[in-house]
Amino acid sequence: MTQSTEVAAFHDVALVDGDIGEAATAARIVETALSRFQSIDALVNNAGIFFTKSFTNYTARGLQSARLTNVEGFLYVTQLAIKQM
Repeated sequence: MTQSTEVAAFHDVALVDGDIGEAATAARIVETALSRFQSIDALVNNAGIFFTKSFTNYTARGLQSARLTNVEGFLYVTQLAIKQM
């Protein structure tokens, strides 16, 4: 994220690198928000993986990536953010 040429940090935006499917990334997101903005007032879970191929063409690796991002990532960051709200 910090290497993006399309998104830049500024006073209302903080960038956090990492894989949202990892609990450590969720912790860094919440820590960054609290240190930069002093509170968390809202959370938008917009990370997600969507397959455009047929179900019969899913792979175990692809399904694992979707689960980590769509379910576990949602859980990790939401639990931590709600504790701060």
